[in-house]
Amino acid sequence: MMVKLVQERSRWWIASTVDRRIAGLLVDGAISVVQELGTEEPEPRRDFETSAPA
Repeated sequence: MMVKLVQERSRWWIASTVDRRIAGLLVDGAISVVQELGTEEPEPRRDFETSAPA
C-alpha cells in the first residue's frame, strides 16, 4: 500500500524489490512501535515518553 501511494504521487521514483522490502520493514517497525505503546504495560510507554522530545 505504501509503495503504491509513493508510485502514484512521485513520477521519478521507480520501485525495485529492495525498495519494496525497505518500505515494508519501515511500516512493520512503525506498526510495532505503535502496538507496544498501546499495550497496558507502562514500561514501553514510560520509556517513550521520557525519550521523546516535548
